[in-house]
Amino acid sequence: MSKTNDHDMLAIAQSCIAMAKSAGANDASARAYRVRDVSLDFRDGKVERISESTTRGVGIQLYVDSRFSSVSTSDLRPDALKQFITDSIALARSIQSDPFRALPDPALYKGQAAVDLQLEDPRYPDITADDGRKAAKAMHDAARSVKGADAILSVTASSSSNLIENWMVTSNGFSGANRSTAFFVSTQVSAKDADGRRPEEYAYAGSRYWNALADPGKIGASAAQRTLNRLGSKKGETSAMTVIVDNRAAGRLAGMLAGPLSANALQQKRSFLDGKMDRRSSAR
Repeated sequence: MSKTNDHDMLAIAQSCIAMAKSAGANDASARAYRVRDVSLDFRDGKVERISESTTRGVGIQLYVDSRFSSVSTSDLRPDALKQFITDSIALARSIQSDPFRALPDPALYKGQAAVDLQLEDPRYPDITADDGRKAAKAMHDAARSVKGADAILSVTASSSSNLIENWMVTSNGFSGANRSTAFFVSTQVSAKDADGRRPEEYAYAGSRYWNALADPGKIGASAAQRTLNRLGSKKGETSAMTVIVDNRAAGRLAGMLAGPLSANALQQKRSFLDGKMDRRSSAR
């Protein structure tokens, strides 16, 4: 993979706008990005895997004759980008009109404040794979130290860090860039039940700042305790009752309710709510 500097990535976003306008788009926005990810897995007492990767790409929003399309590619060669954008505009002309889609009013771009949103940990360059290994080992050791740990079959502790860089350009005057960091630690534990089942559970934490991460030892112990709590569990009888939902599952439940309301589910007739506008549910 060829190396690119900040100027190169900004130039790529700017060139996408020029290509889009030249190919017939009324307006366009382009976000060039570069992501560096470092991850480590610590399994049953030793480092199992260390990986580092850097990815680049560009996401483009096209506004063509009252139609809107959003596309992306990781092929940043000029000739490839030109053909990709030309083809994308041709496809955009074939979709349904969406007159309400438009770029933000350029008046909103005026006097942009140079505000540090504190998205990037200034210590990021100093965080090494060894820091990740120490955090993963702490999670592993804590999981293996909880009461009843003799029932544990396996512990996998992971740590990761990433740096995300974005360069945004629009055809009506906006140009800007930002950088952000993210750190994650997680532990997955499996155990052996008396009936031969192998329940698994996990715990994780994330933060933009390395020093703000939750205590790795607590993450490991929580994953182990969650797993051990599942030993001996049995299916309950079917009945109507009040249910206490784990906070980790609340978002998924909300997603299941919101999914049928999404535009694509309704447009593609995949929603049980299709045609139910202004109709009252008979459920009690």
